Amino acid sequence: MSCQVIRYTALLSLLFIAGEALDGEANIPYFPRNLRFGPASPLKATYIDNLLGAALGYTVKQVPWNGMTITTPFDHPSAVVVLGIESGGAFIQQQGTTYSLIEDSTLDHVYQDLTNNVAARTERPTYFKYISVESSEDLTNLSGFHPKHLNASVEPDATFLKELSRLHQLVKDVIQVSSLSQGGQDIVFLEFKSLAPVVKEYGVDSTKVQEATNLLREQLALVTETAREVYSDNVLVLVVTMKGDKTLRYRRALLAEDEGNVDPNVSTGNSEDFPAIFNIILWTFLLLTIALIAISCSMAYMDPGRDSIIYRMTNPRMKKDQ
Repeated sequence: MSCQVIRYTALLSLLFIAGEALDGEANIPYFPRNLRFGPASPLKATYIDNLLGAALGYTVKQVPWNGMTITTPFDHPSAVVVLGIESGGAFIQQQGTTYSLIEDSTLDHVYQDLTNNVAARTERPTYFKYISVESSEDLTNLSGFHPKHLNASVEPDATFLKELSRLHQLVKDVIQVSSLSQGGQDIVFLEFKSLAPVVKEYGVDSTKVQEATNLLREQLALVTETAREVYSDNVLVLVVTMKGDKTLRYRRALLAEDEGNVDPNVSTGNSEDFPAIFNIILWTFLLLTIALIAISCSMAYMDPGRDSIIYRMTNPRMKKDQ
């Protein structure tokens, strides 16, 4: 009986993990000295915006993921550079700290959540930029690439190579409009989608896909070095690899389910400013109450002599008689 229970438990665990869609990876090839990344459970995509906001020094909602540690609250990164890769199921296998990724959101929604959070709190110049490499200009230069298996004259190989050649240059271009010179921070997202069509066309185990992932790995390493050079090593670089065949149906289904199961007898949650407002009102009320009691007691026991304010204001007849 106990063996059957163990088997059923193991089966349910596997089904739970499969239902969480562990299809991607989150890799940190470089992080500044005020951050530390250690072993942790799989990372949800919906947690990324809060983690990046905390890394930049902002107050965010706590998430149940303990892979990142902020060692000092006084030295924040000058920039966050996030590279989103639609892999089509292929894995890049980069150097650095890597976590399994639960794809419960998309990169553009992570960017929107992060910018909304930062824009509402920032008091310094902040540069926000979301760049889709497929929509970038000048995708005709293939210098530096000499593929053996990929064919630059046919699709989808040509698009992949063209977009790949633009990655590191896009990071260099950021410095021209960066807020770093004004003491600000940069939040830059780069989206690279052309690997997924190559995987779909040739298969994840094909020699062309293997060559494509090798070239992409080399280019991502170059992008990391470029970001470190641009921001003087004070930058957090995150590479998010997503399978790319999912939509936000999972997230929208959860939101719809939450909206459909609203209990009218349960109050809504408090805002993030509630603790501060509550403490301000509470202590102000207590201080005013204590001050009122002290003033009342001092006036009650005041000697109503001729030199006191009480005597002069309340005894006009006595003053006349004198």
